[in-house]
Parts: sequence; structure tokens; C-alpha cells
Amino acid sequence: YEHMPLRRSSLPRGPDMRIYRRAQFSDLVQINMLDTRQYRSDQPCGGVIQPRCADALSESQTMTGPVQERWLLHNLDRSPARWNIIAQQTMLAQYKAGDGADALFNMDAWDGYAAARARVLGFMAHRKPPNPVVITGDVHSSWVNDLQVDFNEEDSTVVGTELVGPSISSDMPPAFALAVEIARPDNPHVKFFDGRSHGYVLCDIDRQRMRSDYRMISDVTTPGAPVSTLASFEIADGRAGGLPA
Repeated sequence: YEHMPLRRSSLPRGPDMRIYRRAQFSDLVQINMLDTRQYRSDQPCGGVIQPRCADALSESQTMTGPVQERWLLHNLDRSPARWNIIAQQTMLAQYKAGDGADALFNMDAWDGYAAARARVLGFMAHRKPPNPVVITGDVHSSWVNDLQVDFNEEDSTVVGTELVGPSISSDMPPAFALAVEIARPDNPHVKFFDGRSHGYVLCDIDRQRMRSDYRMISDVTTPGAPVSTLASFEIADGRAGGLPA
């Protein structure tokens, strides 16, 4: 704790340390920062990329723990903000390779916690908090995903947008990036993917739109290397889903 930029509210109590919290920026933006490591169920089905087993679909399988899940939904329901950001660690959108019972999923991401994800996205569909946007990391690659109530139905309602940011220097294994590219046709809700570049996502928000620029470093081994924009997406107020800008 003493070496991290944490607030006094995160002071450890024995083995417990609450680090999820909310930040409010007037009535423009609310950010709910989640902890999806400390309270979650063990990764199901062996915790690797493989077909789903029954545990991955279990109602008891949780990514946030029940207390934090209720806290998140309460915040979304009561939010006065135009934009409701959820900052968290592993990819929320479904991503599958293949089809049917043999389709492969990442058990470390929300694909291993399908019922918990369905509760969050179902809440967004039912209660309609304004402009939910999920900001994610973890996978060393860049994505823009439509968040749907049912990812297996192409025409399912889009209730939010997920922006997955790249790493600064860590690589996504080329074989994994290739596998993602091959499976793109099975995942039409994925609007953008890049598994080669390093950098960050710069977001600009006003009342009309949220713009996200994927800023990439030309060479991570060279100090002062040029930075350029690989792709830009905008989310319009009142319309879920990112569009190229």
C-alpha cells in the first residue's frame, strides 16, 4: 500500500484492501474503477483458452464478487453523468474462435464468467444508464467492441462500447494475434483490432461525443520515437457503439 498511489480509503485491514472506487467529474463523466482480481471466482475450466465447461456458465461464477457488483449497478442506476465509464481489467466482450460446442474462449476474461457479464449488460439494457463505456487493458492489444445483450445474435441490442487499450511495450504473441484475426468473422461485434502496435488511447469527452485516438509509438526501444494515430473512433451521445472518426 505505502508504495502505491492509493487513497486512505484503500488502507489495508488485515489481508483486505478495497481498491475499487468511483470518480465523479460534475455531470459530464462518472468513472467506476473495478477490482476484477481480488474478489473473483477462480478461472473455470482450467483457466486457459478452451471450450466452455459448465462452470463458465454458472450463475455463481463472479468476476467482481456480489458486493462490488451491487455497488457498480447502484452507481450506474443513480448516476447523474452524461457518460458512465467502467474501468476494469479483462475484456468484457465475448470473443470466440470457432462455433458450436468446440468454440474456444478465454477463461481468464469475462468469457469465463458469462452469467456475471449477462447481469451487467442486461442491467444496461433494462435500466439504460447514459452512455456506458468500458475501458479495458490486459491483452496487450487494441480493440473496439460493441457490447451486446446476446453476442451470439448479430442483431442483438448494443448497450455499450468497450475500448481496449494496447500495452506500452509488452508484445501480444504473434500466434495469438493471428488466431484473433482468423476468428474475426465469428465476432462481428468487434469493430477494430490491432495486435502489433504499442501505445495508449487518448480520450476526449464532451456532451456530444467521446472520441478515442489509438496513439502508437513507432519504436518502443528508442527514446523520443515518433507517436502517430493508428485509428480513431467516436461514440455519439445516446448511441452505443463506436464509429470510425
